[in-house]
Amino acid sequence: MRRALDDVDRSLIHLLQLSPRISWTDAGRILGLSASAVASRWRVLADQGTAWIAVQPGPSADHVTAIVELTCQPSARAELLATLVDDGRLVSIEESSRGGDFVLTVMVEDTGALTTLVLDELPLRPGVQTVRPSVVVKTLHTGSDWRIGVLSDRQKAEAQRVTPADGGGPAGPRDLAPLLDALTPDPRASLADLARDTGLTPATVRRRMHSLLAGDRVVLRCDVAHADFGLPVASAYFARVAPVDIGRTVAGLVSLPTLRMCLQVTGEHNLIFSLLSPSVAGVAAVQAALGKHLPWVHIAESRLILRTPKRTGWVLDADGRPTGRVVPPAAD
Repeated sequence: MRRALDDVDRSLIHLLQLSPRISWTDAGRILGLSASAVASRWRVLADQGTAWIAVQPGPSADHVTAIVELTCQPSARAELLATLVDDGRLVSIEESSRGGDFVLTVMVEDTGALTTLVLDELPLRPGVQTVRPSVVVKTLHTGSDWRIGVLSDRQKAEAQRVTPADGGGPAGPRDLAPLLDALTPDPRASLADLARDTGLTPATVRRRMHSLLAGDRVVLRCDVAHADFGLPVASAYFARVAPVDIGRTVAGLVSLPTLRMCLQVTGEHNLIFSLLSPSVAGVAAVQAALGKHLPWVHIAESRLILRTPKRTGWVLDADGRPTGRVVPPAAD
């Protein structure tokens, strides 16, 4: 039976959203619990699929991101989805209520790789009908920025103060690959465990972890099953905003506690964002609020996200919980 969340569970998840590799000793001190009690709670949360830690390319990594809308023949949908999930370049996959059958978040090493994917590969997959890419010009808000918002200001400040740097010193991209492979399925793995899995010394692991994390090569994020937090419905919006209004639009969107993602993109829509809601009726309320407070934003298209088969490399079940399988993002 799935355990209902209490205030301590929510506080722990918020803490891990701020500092995914915080030690259980520090986490316990901030939350007023023992290290073993905090570790035990996290095991329950992870085992029941309420929360998990994911790895994604960071802002300093050399990669190109795009949102790709893909339509397909209904008879080919299931088989096509299986091949899409296996592709490490498709970091996240959503199934929407209209428009593209699939909305793909693509991360590849450069524009040449993106061109090959969207012009030469995806259109030739069995059942694919249309492929419409929108290249991300600027990432304004991501899922790793979303917070539950239950910790006090003192607790948040303390979490930032004790966030581990995991060492220091430079390391080249090729040197980081084995560590990244070991880190992706278990981003909270200890330095000792990572050293064992990679065959490196603990000191080398510490130095390379610093190159990955402190240098923003990758980002660790605490993801959640939104239904467990009373926000089971996600909606996506494709909008057109005058370039001069981008700043005030983003400021208005970021003020919404349910903003999940916001991207500035190329194409007929130059802004894509998604919001969480407690119900379908809540989506209507959100749309009314957008019209009232951001009247200059032209919403060209909106849709519900019906399922998310994959998020930041983690394969999810129909309820949006991790299956335990991870497909490492290829752009890493």
